[in-house]
Amino acid sequence: MQGRGLEFLTREDVPKWQEKQRGVRSAKVRHTIKPQISSHSDKLIHSRFEADFEAACHDLNVITSGSEADGYRPDVQISCASMSQLLLRLGFVSRSLSQEEQLDLAEIWRRIGGDGEGQGTVALSNLKNMLRAIQNFHHQDIMDTEREENPQTFNMSRKVLGRGTPDGLLFTSDEIEHISRQYRELFKNRQDRIAEDKTQIKAMKSGLDRQETYSPQFSKKSRIIAERKNS
Repeated sequence: MQGRGLEFLTREDVPKWQEKQRGVRSAKVRHTIKPQISSHSDKLIHSRFEADFEAACHDLNVITSGSEADGYRPDVQISCASMSQLLLRLGFVSRSLSQEEQLDLAEIWRRIGGDGEGQGTVALSNLKNMLRAIQNFHHQDIMDTEREENPQTFNMSRKVLGRGTPDGLLFTSDEIEHISRQYRELFKNRQDRIAEDKTQIKAMKSGLDRQETYSPQFSKKSRIIAERKNS
């Protein structure tokens, strides 16, 4: 399926990608990603994501009110094409859209409940919680406390990430760590976008400050001419 340049792989491409990913990810040096929502700055980053997510959903006509983005209503749905555009607006993927980013989009779509063909819609809450997990947000709204406290009561496959609930997909701490590592490039893209926005805002503010403090200088000759005109 294709939407404004964002397309999904065919079924024939998937085995090739899986083999490639095994080689690429095994070659990468493992590193621990710092859990977020543990400090004041991390809470600010999460609040920024909440605001950006709602604004982007409005722009794409996925929602018509803020409560639809934040209230986890199961009837609020999003299509595959809109999901791709949403991730682009939020900075998770680049405008050039590399092949690996396309593959990540296809995999995310399936993991949040979409089909292999990119058809139909999925719950917006599933996507929002997945994006929080990609950013390593250990936020109360996406934590699966039931599985954390009583893992033996859930017979879930290791291949399945998250548990579907009326409030969207919920994850354990280990699953959030796994997701943020697996989609580390999307995570990095989002962080880069935030940093770029901060730089632009700082530059704009600096420009405004210079304009406000600007004081034109007049030569002695100009002052004499001005005084003669006024006399």
